[in-house]
Amino acid sequence: MFEDPVYGSDGTYRGTTIEGFTGNIIIYDGNKDFSNMEAIELRLDESFDVTKQRGDANIYDAVRNELSSDAKSKIWTHVTSQMEGQQIYDEIFTMNDLEGGKIHFDSKISGSWEASYRLEEGKGKISGSDRYGYETTVENIQSSIITHEWYSHIKKIREIIMDHIVLLIKM
Repeated sequence: MFEDPVYGSDGTYRGTTIEGFTGNIIIYDGNKDFSNMEAIELRLDESFDVTKQRGDANIYDAVRNELSSDAKSKIWTHVTSQMEGQQIYDEIFTMNDLEGGKIHFDSKISGSWEASYRLEEGKGKISGSDRYGYETTVENIQSSIITHEWYSHIKKIREIIMDHIVLLIKM
């Protein structure tokens, strides 16, 4: 079953198909009311060209090179924000922990994702290059950004830094 959120090519969240907010990310700029449609109906409508494997509605991975850096940032930020207030291991996820309250696009980073933490600001920054090798699904984006980058590289590194500062002060 396909269950996909729908975004415009500018990164604006437009809603979901009948199945809900999970699965592949669809990019669609048309004017159909897809809220009562299955994702497969939206993607494989009369505009779909079998030879090009493209239509008016396409999965993110099929059009990723056509999306602006701002659109990518908006999509990743929105997907991530859907986990606001959720418990991730021993932490509660909040976008307030992130610089600008968003996920940044940066084509210059060497990997797929990069996280940094600014002690003086008390905020982390997560940037993506859009060069990851896995399918762009809600679950994969949330796992990469929240579990790996936010939890492991921002929250836990912050704890280690703070513990070291406390030890230094005690010395």
